[in-house]
Amino acid sequence: MLPLPQWGLLPFVLLAAGAVLVQGDQTCSDKSQAITLKKSLFCGYDKTVRPVKKHTDTVTVSVKLWLKHFRFEERNNVLYLNAWTIWEWKDALLTWNPDSNSGIADLRIESDDVWVPDVSMYSMGETGGVYHRMPSTTCYLNNDGQINCAPPTSYAAYCAPNLARWPFDTQKCLVEMGSWTHGGKELYLTLDGNGIMVEDEVINREWDLLHVEGKHRSFITANDTFPYLEFTIILRRHAGCYAATVVVPAFVLAAMTILMFFLDPLSSERLSLGCMNILAHCLYMQYLGIILPSNGDSTPLIVAFFRDSLLLLGMSLLTTVTLKVMLAAERAPPAWISSAVDWVLETPPGRLIILNQWSSQNSAATLGADGSETEEGSTNPLKKKPWLSSAILLDRVCLIVFTITLIVLLLAFVP
Repeated sequence: MLPLPQWGLLPFVLLAAGAVLVQGDQTCSDKSQAITLKKSLFCGYDKTVRPVKKHTDTVTVSVKLWLKHFRFEERNNVLYLNAWTIWEWKDALLTWNPDSNSGIADLRIESDDVWVPDVSMYSMGETGGVYHRMPSTTCYLNNDGQINCAPPTSYAAYCAPNLARWPFDTQKCLVEMGSWTHGGKELYLTLDGNGIMVEDEVINREWDLLHVEGKHRSFITANDTFPYLEFTIILRRHAGCYAATVVVPAFVLAAMTILMFFLDPLSSERLSLGCMNILAHCLYMQYLGIILPSNGDSTPLIVAFFRDSLLLLGMSLLTTVTLKVMLAAERAPPAWISSAVDWVLETPPGRLIILNQWSSQNSAATLGADGSETEEGSTNPLKKKPWLSSAILLDRVCLIVFTITLIVLLLAFVP
């Protein structure tokens, strides 16, 4: 048991320690007026409740996107946006008089410490790895309760491409954002200016940014009106590379199909050229199947061209085989075929289509007055090949029809 004098000093020791603690706390609180102001502002503050003094008051939130970079993955139907999202709203519970607080007119606060609008993206393209609400950031708080936040944000918006005009296509994507739980009476969304601003150095190797625009929209229900923001982004593909690798070969393959009709139907080169052309068509259709996503509602016109061109090429090979059979036939053609050919040969277009030496007048000149064959008629090709005129007419008609069809198909997808 301690002596009484030592116990008598214990109250004085406790009083001295308390005085030190009180003095230290007072020194800490007086160290910064901003800390004192912040503690007083957030005393009793609840960040899960709308920052209004009356429950019927509306919080107005202004939003603006400062687009920094974008990437469009058409195979996944997703448009990725990297932007600074500028948020502005007024918190009626965080106001103070600068004159009563050492002239402090603003503070820097964390967004996790205050109420933030629950504005999310409606047109979400994916849910992992990107922000669809305002991420945590440092915000600017003014003495009148105005809060400004500008966090860097990544959005992934759903955008289904229309590949009908590929590779000369233009895509229109819509990015929709709105409150997840509040109606228009509680939270009203507005746009700062036109709602979107584009960085001067936004460069994309595959897409050119044609137009961006923000609009205020709303949908009405029986109980409330729900406002939301709609950002329109229009992209145009850089078609230079695809024009060199796809469009130019399309012209060459079409020219090869037409070139077949200028070769002798009996020559093996004509069949060889057609077979090589079919192989090239099949290879390019496989190439298009690899680079094009199969998620479009309409078939790309370039694919339709190669499909129809392949069908025409098959018909040209069938025509070549038919011409071989016709020229090898020794029997005379039926009377109705001969009459039709003679009628065509009597017309100026018919004589223009078929060489003049195969006209009916020249073939009649090879016969004598009594109808007997002259010496010149004995060497007449029409006599040796009775189907020659019909074959030439069929060959020229196919040439004209296929040429016009291929030109129309080419003009359909080339702007």
